[in-house]
Amino acid sequence: MKQGGRRPLRQCVACRKRREKDRLLRIVRSVKGRIFFDPDQNREGRGAYLCPDAGCLETTRKRGLLAVSLKTSIPDGIFLELAGALKNRPHEAMGRMLGFCIKARKAVLGTQAVLEGLKRQKIGIVFISDQAAPGTRSRLNRACARASVPLAALQAAMIERSNVRVVGVLQGDFAVKLKEWI
Repeated sequence: MKQGGRRPLRQCVACRKRREKDRLLRIVRSVKGRIFFDPDQNREGRGAYLCPDAGCLETTRKRGLLAVSLKTSIPDGIFLELAGALKNRPHEAMGRMLGFCIKARKAVLGTQAVLEGLKRQKIGIVFISDQAAPGTRSRLNRACARASVPLAALQAAMIERSNVRVVGVLQGDFAVKLKEWI
């Protein structure tokens, strides 16, 4: 692929959303008819893509969407492999979800804004960078404990903005989903 070029998009068989190929799970039917989970996305054969989300995996299993897409029956072992892959990718998915929260303006950034949101009971979950100062970490620990709000540590790279060390996700669907992942 050329530098600066577009990344290929693929569609999830469950939710039908188009995403960058490398953000999806790939399942392949080889020329010989064998079914594989393809984590490196480099095996030859007919491929089907799935969001790294438990809801999409369950929908796919219940409705037989992989079988339709790959035009063959799917062994149960594939679903177990995919479920295992989901457990190994929660931080990656959490980072994307947190970025989406920020873009959707469903999060407040910075220590002071998060502390204020906690006082007003508007924050559902707080994320703190592993590069945050110890004093910041202890202030947030106390504030989150008082407000009964979960506090989760993240690698600095998962917070989109390099100068931000603390993110508070506003109460609502995003906060509920992120709480499930910690």
